[in-house]
Amino acid sequence: MHIDYKSFDILQSLPPDLLVSLNVDETLPTITTPYTTVKDFNEDDLYEPIDLVFYNTEEFSATGRTFLETGKYTNFHPIYNKKEYDAFWDKEETRRKEGLTLPAVISKRDDGSYCLQNLHITGEHYGYLNFALIKRVSKKTLDAINDKIANGEDISELSDQKETSLPQFFDSDYYYFKAIELARKKGKHLVVGKARRKGYSYKNGWLAANKADLVRNSTTVLGAYHADSLYPEGTMTMADNYLQDIAKNTDWAKRRLLNREEFIKFGFKKNDGLGIEYGFKSRIIAVSFATNNPGAARGKDSDFVLLEESGKNPLLSEVLSSTLPTLGAGVFATGLMIVFGTGGGEDKQWEGFEDLMYSPSADGFLAFNNIWDKDSRGTECGFFVATYMGKEGFVDRHGNSNVTGAVDYEHKMRAMKKKSRKATKLSDYVMEEPFTPREAFSRNSSGIFQQEEFEEQLRRVQHDPDIKAITRSGNLVTVKGKVTFKDKMFMTDAELKHYHEPITNFPLKKTDDPHGCFVMWSPPYRDRMTGMIPENLYRIWHDPFAIDKDGKNITGRDSLGVFYVYERNNIYTPGKGDRIVAAFRGRPDSTDEFNEILFKAADYYNAIIMFENDRGDVKNYAKKNTRLHQLADEPDVVWKKALQTNKTGRNKGISINMNRKLDGVIYARDWFGLKRGQGENDESLLNLHYFYDEPGIKELLRFNLEKGNFDAVSTIIVGQYDIKEQFHTEIEKPSTPEGDEDNIFNRAYY
Repeated sequence: MHIDYKSFDILQSLPPDLLVSLNVDETLPTITTPYTTVKDFNEDDLYEPIDLVFYNTEEFSATGRTFLETGKYTNFHPIYNKKEYDAFWDKEETRRKEGLTLPAVISKRDDGSYCLQNLHITGEHYGYLNFALIKRVSKKTLDAINDKIANGEDISELSDQKETSLPQFFDSDYYYFKAIELARKKGKHLVVGKARRKGYSYKNGWLAANKADLVRNSTTVLGAYHADSLYPEGTMTMADNYLQDIAKNTDWAKRRLLNREEFIKFGFKKNDGLGIEYGFKSRIIAVSFATNNPGAARGKDSDFVLLEESGKNPLLSEVLSSTLPTLGAGVFATGLMIVFGTGGGEDKQWEGFEDLMYSPSADGFLAFNNIWDKDSRGTECGFFVATYMGKEGFVDRHGNSNVTGAVDYEHKMRAMKKKSRKATKLSDYVMEEPFTPREAFSRNSSGIFQQEEFEEQLRRVQHDPDIKAITRSGNLVTVKGKVTFKDKMFMTDAELKHYHEPITNFPLKKTDDPHGCFVMWSPPYRDRMTGMIPENLYRIWHDPFAIDKDGKNITGRDSLGVFYVYERNNIYTPGKGDRIVAAFRGRPDSTDEFNEILFKAADYYNAIIMFENDRGDVKNYAKKNTRLHQLADEPDVVWKKALQTNKTGRNKGISINMNRKLDGVIYARDWFGLKRGQGENDESLLNLHYFYDEPGIKELLRFNLEKGNFDAVSTIIVGQYDIKEQFHTEIEKPSTPEGDEDNIFNRAYY
């Protein structure tokens, strides 16, 4: 299930004569789960897949193979061989419920010899292999592909029409069905991130049909944002097709009470005029959450919920909030939810899915060890199926994925996409055919800023407990004439009425509170002797918004006000500065309210404000409140240029024209890329690794010079000119107050 998965290579390395002589070792335990438990950094359980070498798995499909060869599952007649006929179907029903165990894994004993070990597959998997007809590449073509791969030949020219057949045993499917079994046993739900074209509409259509066909009075809900993911060509239609096949080809046919495109219910009514429902009374319901109906599945008293194409559901978080309570009773899980989808497309659609994939335990979902993303072991993730797993043409007849071959093929495909003139063609392809969850949820980027490093930093900011521990949000308040920071954690109920949650999205969502709040990663440094903040240690960079606007009508299309508190290079603070230590992003009801917060931050950090002076009302506010001394003068290089055009007085702030913007972007990229140390594993630590502003990172990943509001980037550009202007300005250590010269802390050591 990971890029170092070698089951295919191990099987290929074994001599044919050894394979045909393998015997079952009954002293070895049956493999009932392919998952082992490891601990995360908080000592919570994470589940990690165990690599298995599959062999002779075709025997799990013996019943289905009979159907493909003869057109029927059994030759026993329902009347003339009733006893044998009933016994056959009873046995198959038991297998659909309990699964099947066969010798299907090659194991290496301690003495170095090989043997076969028994493997259990789930009932749902057994039913899928034997009763779920799908459209797939023909066996003839798959054999031809495998032969070409074995001989090192190119497969890109091969083509074929799909045929209707039963599924082949794939390792990735085995792990998926076993993950479902594990989630049920643990009373958890399951979130699945995957590459495109993995056949999940077939698998999940079968799960829905199987539940309705086997469990009386059960309710299965199939949900998606867009109804076309459900019918007429989606998962609901797949489920209906399977139920029709069962009715036509097996002994499990059932009458239907309701048979609509979006609602199926089994059962019957007697012809007595009473309208009483009898029979199985299981049902499948399909619901759409578009355009703004996240509660569509609420109140359905579900046993099983499948959320389709969740990477295209901008309401996923709200859907979970309204639907998960229907699958539990108190502390007990009474049903199972599976959320699955892919990345790709607009990130505002899949951000909720991304959050769930990277923090599944927060919502009661099964947490797997993140063995896919670089340096992420020990952190949680949802169940992930990379493009190289179960990829048709790169799976042997036993179901082992040829990871090396699939990865080589994908690298060639990526090289082809890279040649395209369309900048997003490669990134779109990578998101839909990812090697890692990080690739699945990468953001389209201009490539100006360090995309790979910022993607990794975004995950750290979102999930690293150490970063979360230093991130504080609250209000700047004036107490006895001095500005102080009031952390949300310590606010009274009355104070919380004036608190607004920090903005973490870019762009802003309709449901986000646009007001914003002050976020701090490091409080101001104060001199140990005087308790004062050194002059020139802190600077504030600010990009104002243009005009007042009703806060309720702010959307992602509107500009927000942003300011960052920057700690200059210094010899005083533990981190030695050159980093952003606090931020505010938002759009309060008026520019005056924003400016009040801005100048409170300047007071709190004893900072000077460098701002973009082409818009906003910063200077006028400062004039009215006698605070001009807290505004930075126009940078020297800009001022000297202005003198050449016969201007006399030095202005406040800086004007950013297109040329300065272009230069500022380059300065910012270089600043983020500055090396400032080595990590525990000898990796380079850059300035960007000390940038903890989540929406700011998202903005940098989406930045382009053509269109869009990039307020954080504009603020950082302002800051780059300020850094250059202040390069030679000395940071002044606070002087000892008069009369304290003889204080014991100020005396010489000798």
